[in-house]
Amino acid sequence: MSSSSPIHPGGGAAPGYGQALLDRLLAGTPSNEHPLTYTAELPAQKARHARWPGWAADSLVDALREQGVSEPWSHQTHAADLAAEGNNVVVSTGTASGKSVAYQLPVLTALASDPQATALYLSPTKRSAPTNCAR
Repeated sequence: MSSSSPIHPGGGAAPGYGQALLDRLLAGTPSNEHPLTYTAELPAQKARHARWPGWAADSLVDALREQGVSEPWSHQTHAADLAAEGNNVVVSTGTASGKSVAYQLPVLTALASDPQATALYLSPTKRSAPTNCAR
């Protein structure tokens, strides 16, 4: 990026919501600074289900099915597989798309299968408190 002008993939097409947020974030960046090295706007994809991972605790899968989650989304199993292997994972999807299952599945499986296992979840409580209190 040679200047702080907005990046519009496809030669200047109108920005989508994500691009508008990015433009707002970069507004005021001096022209000699380039904090963004790459951006991509991916087209929407049709949602795909996947099978529950074989490593997932049967009791956990049964509990999820009882709650109406018969099959996970493919992005959930992909991220959960990576996390279960010990990789750092970032999942960026829309609200209520199942990000929580992606990281909780490996953790809850470990807790279910090892009585000595522990887990510590850290969350930005100050920022999320109004949302959580409203529920």
